[in-house]
Amino acid sequence: MYVARISSFPANDQVVFFEGRRFNAFSFSNGDQSIDFMRWLEKRSLSPISEDEIEDPRVFAMLCRMGFISHDINDVAEDVAEKHNSCFDGLSNASVHLIVAQYCNLKCSYCYNGEDSYKLAKKPRMSKDTAEQAVRIFMRYLDPKHGNLSINFLGGEPLLGWSVIEYVLENMDDWASEEGFIGRIFTSLQTNLSFLPPSFIEVVRRHRVRILVEIDGPKAVHDDARGHKVRAISSFDATQKNCKEIKSAGIEFDCKAVLTSKNITKLVEVKETHMNLGARSSSYSELRPVNSDGHSVDIEALPNLHQISEALNSHYEDKDEDTPLMAQTKSKACANMLRSASRNTIGCHQKHAAIFSVTADGEIYNCPWFVQNADHFVGHVSDRCVDRGRAVANVRHLSTQPDEVCRKCAYFGGCGGGCPVTRELSKGDTGLVDYVRNIRCATYIPAIQSIILSRLRNQHVRPHRMRERSKPDRAVASAQGSYPGSP
Repeated sequence: MYVARISSFPANDQVVFFEGRRFNAFSFSNGDQSIDFMRWLEKRSLSPISEDEIEDPRVFAMLCRMGFISHDINDVAEDVAEKHNSCFDGLSNASVHLIVAQYCNLKCSYCYNGEDSYKLAKKPRMSKDTAEQAVRIFMRYLDPKHGNLSINFLGGEPLLGWSVIEYVLENMDDWASEEGFIGRIFTSLQTNLSFLPPSFIEVVRRHRVRILVEIDGPKAVHDDARGHKVRAISSFDATQKNCKEIKSAGIEFDCKAVLTSKNITKLVEVKETHMNLGARSSSYSELRPVNSDGHSVDIEALPNLHQISEALNSHYEDKDEDTPLMAQTKSKACANMLRSASRNTIGCHQKHAAIFSVTADGEIYNCPWFVQNADHFVGHVSDRCVDRGRAVANVRHLSTQPDEVCRKCAYFGGCGGGCPVTRELSKGDTGLVDYVRNIRCATYIPAIQSIILSRLRNQHVRPHRMRERSKPDRAVASAQGSYPGSP
């Protein structure tokens, strides 16, 4: 028998203990003598334990049932050896990012698209033929009856390639019929929405495209971070006008902000800005410290980690109806990650190597951040196939090379150790590696704790008292440092 990786945290007048695989938990009021037993068990994390060491068989059975103790060390230790399919056969879900325009009309102070990897000077734009071939490839590989294909239009600014987006939306059903694909197709568009193509409203409304608008906060904050490249106008005003126009046309959209040093102390204002624009929901993403070239972004744009923790914790603790939806959104994202019966060993949705990015010239990579990275090149649309084996190998490499600090953390099973691509691009810079880890901790630990507390509230089950459950003589056990002793 082995003890799971156990950790604990205070919550109001209670102490919560959880195991780091399925995130089952117990809570005890401060002063409860059972806390001493759980502290002792926490110190035994990932160590062998015998049934004789726990006196009450009911407690032992409960700990086994809740995953705090297991017969199999592989069930409690970090599971870094993910099982991936070696081919597409039977694959039911895939997501393809079409980078329809590798340049932008705005000049964000923290642009993620590297000058070299995205060939910004050449302003690459995807052709209709390239987009069609890319979509058809994944229609062929998916389960024809039960497959789910997500087509995501990215940039740069994807609306600069609107003609290609419109072409895909208007023809994808015909392509699916020709390829024998009767599964579901989902489409999304991530945009600054600073301008609207003439046919945008009609096409998006008809095909029910999910729209994600990038707004970093109130006008002054947003314009400072996302100014126009050449036009002396407010990008916020332009986006605000277009948001109201598509909202009045019956098109729902979501808003997202990138957390920077300029808006981290203004999360309530960010949320209110999103809601005033007419957004259905408000969310955020952490500012990554490197771009796709591996170069550091402006250090002054990086938010203070203490400010992130303080701001997000206050929102998770706020029970009023005005709690910013962005905190709720992050909590939901964590909840989706925690539904899995196995630990997440990679901090994104790339777990099953089923997410691909297609560049304007038809090259296929595992991630938009690996564009032009030869080690992560997995095919070209002209070949009408993807090297699935290489894609799997790339993801396996990322998932088996986590931060050593993260590997030892009980929260690792929920966050996956942060973005593996950012970590890969930050290699060689200890400061950046630490920041990548710490910003993930600052944003995800409050969310995971919030989910655990929510689960406990919904359980309505009180655990048996656990005091005096250890058989070894207390004086001996305490001298050995294995049990803290309890009154």
